[in-house]
Amino acid sequence: MNDSIAPSRLRDGGALRKFFFRKSLFFLFIVLVTSGCLSRGTFTPTREKDFKLDNLLINTSIFPSNWNQDGSKMEANYEDKPSGVIDDLYVRFTGPNATATHGVYRFQDDKWAEKGYSYSWFFNAGRVSPWVSPDWMTFQSSSLEKFRFACADFSGGYPVTASKVCISIGQYKEYISFFLLGMSPPENMELNAQLVENILQEIDERMMTYLLGDS
Repeated sequence: MNDSIAPSRLRDGGALRKFFFRKSLFFLFIVLVTSGCLSRGTFTPTREKDFKLDNLLINTSIFPSNWNQDGSKMEANYEDKPSGVIDDLYVRFTGPNATATHGVYRFQDDKWAEKGYSYSWFFNAGRVSPWVSPDWMTFQSSSLEKFRFACADFSGGYPVTASKVCISIGQYKEYISFFLLGMSPPENMELNAQLVENILQEIDERMMTYLLGDS
């Protein structure tokens, strides 16, 4: 895999990483808590699994060598979660002027997951352009019940930083997979289109490997 990421035009990459660290962690979970659709609940899994959510998460092997995992894999640390969620796990990664977050939610069943798919995963704070599906995205999967991939331009932080954020949300049976990637300057995202495709393929292969084996 090509280890190069297009050079940043910004002087302060550390500020960008801090900015995206806050955005990826904050919006992955806070947007769920602040939506009016959320409520707590205790659920019993429909059946036991012979694998863990950890098996479904991507790792640094899919990224260029100058990317690193940012901290440990964690569960959502908020008391409230979407209705029907019985387990969740996420992991963060950082690269040159970039950040990524991958999270997996397991719901009680596929009907609850379908409701979870309808939540507002595509946040608006700091957004300066609409969420749109880019022309360079060609990923497809026959194993997904539902899938959306969209990108938008953002501006924020101090000093003010221009960036592009792309989010994918996919439903696999009773699971929801969430992936967020942010890069600056914004044009770096399209320059790394192959990386994005590779990540989505890796997520899809992991989900199907374990879900088919569990059928």
